[in-house]
Amino acid sequence: MAKCCKVIAASIGPRRGSPHNAEGVKQCLDEQIKHACGIDPGMDVDVYIVNHSIKGVEHVEYLQSLAETSTPYGKVHAVNRDWNSGRGLSWESYSTVIDSFLDKYEYWYFVEDDVLPVSSNYIADMVSILDGNDDVGFVALSVIAGHPYTLDSAGCIT
Repeated sequence: MAKCCKVIAASIGPRRGSPHNAEGVKQCLDEQIKHACGIDPGMDVDVYIVNHSIKGVEHVEYLQSLAETSTPYGKVHAVNRDWNSGRGLSWESYSTVIDSFLDKYEYWYFVEDDVLPVSSNYIADMVSILDGNDDVGFVALSVIAGHPYTLDSAGCIT
């Protein structure tokens, strides 16, 4: 059976946008875990939360408390990567997991820490679109206008 890797880019610490601080980010990540356990993605999915530590601000204990959490669909893993002067931002976080686990997963779902799924089968539906058309190389989710988690970007699967 095919397996998907959901990579959540996080930055636990002070940030330009909302949430603006570590506590706000932790609240978002707690919601991510709640959704990973409660919303059926339609296939097996392991979740990797990648924190890029801002200028030495580390929240290793919090990340470790999330690591190895079991969901009905897979496991949650936590990765702490260097800030590296902000190089790559979320894309560097995605790359960190891809570089380590490329051969382990058939599908990849990339998302920011403050974007949550709102319906069941969201990953299986995207995989169906991806696999159903040879001209499609990736599928991206769109935001839902007026939803409390509406943002400029959502997630994509390749």
